[in-house]
Amino acid sequence: MMKKVWMAGVTVCIGLVTLPAQSAGFNCAYAKLEVEKMICADAELSSLDSELAKRFTVIQGETQGIDGDTGKRLDPYGKEQAYWLKQVRNKCEDALCVRDAYKKRLQYFGKVEKDLGLLVAACVTPACAGGLVKQKVEGSQYFYSGSVQLEGEYAYARGASDMDMVGDQFCFTPTKSSAKRIPRERGDDRSRWFCFENTAQAKRMFNVLPLLKLKQTCELRGKATVQVDRYIADLTPSDVNDTARLLKVVRLGAPRVLPYDGDSGDCRR
Repeated sequence: MMKKVWMAGVTVCIGLVTLPAQSAGFNCAYAKLEVEKMICADAELSSLDSELAKRFTVIQGETQGIDGDTGKRLDPYGKEQAYWLKQVRNKCEDALCVRDAYKKRLQYFGKVEKDLGLLVAACVTPACAGGLVKQKVEGSQYFYSGSVQLEGEYAYARGASDMDMVGDQFCFTPTKSSAKRIPRERGDDRSRWFCFENTAQAKRMFNVLPLLKLKQTCELRGKATVQVDRYIADLTPSDVNDTARLLKVVRLGAPRVLPYDGDSGDCRR
């Protein structure tokens, strides 16, 4: 069966506008609407559009089809996405409005993915396959473009000692084999662990919010496979750590929960 796919930033009109090459979910060479030009000219908006397009394609692939009783073509989220593009995104007149529209739409897709049992969408971008590439250096910080998929252990601890050392961060330690996919500059022999820059979103994506609402929960740990981008290696000689943006949770193991250790404020280990 041939499927008709509605991408998040779909456009069918042909224009003659040349725009900066970004990772939007549609071809910027054909952008005609002002909102499309705005997305192509803004790296963050382009990234949001690309992410929405990937996740929408996976959702639609799970819900699109033919009704066995009536023979009618079903595409509930395709129709819904077309309505959102026309009545929500395309109504925006500035980047702030577009950014807000995409973030709310991504939050909604998160709920849809959960309802459909889609814990992750597969890695479908060239950058994911290609791994991390050094983009620039600013002082002691090394910035990498592209994305990478890693296996390892996630951890979030809110004991007194943990908060002193790491703070409110959701972190990840890759396995020995996966760690090789994280680049290190010459002389940098630090362990290849990092924390997610989008902590609040990570808590939702790892589905640990219900456990964190329990007062006795001090630490959560579990096995997982994740996809990240915007990796930053921070070599500042102080109490800092590398960071990356969590894009997807590919596989997720059940968390191990540790309680507080009496009145010490630390976790029982």
